Amino acid sequence: MASLNDWFIATNPKTFAATITSSTVGALTAYYLVGRFDIIKYLLTVVGVVLAQAGVNLINDYYDYKSGLIYYMPR
Repeated sequence: MASLNDWFIATNPKTFAATITSSTVGALTAYYLVGRFDIIKYLLTVVGVVLAQAGVNLINDYYDYKSGLIYYMPR
């Protein structure tokens, strides 16, 4: 059975920086246009998009494995 560290590696965490950056740019643009910033909504958004990105990465690895593009699951 895979350990928690194996699952974390499989989520491809290096992609999270781009996800967090795009969320931050969106929040700063909204602050510039509206003049308000809600830290709770921002943090919930960042957590949500990072979890979505992790899920996409896991699904991508799964279908790559099923189609034969990779012959092992990343460790």
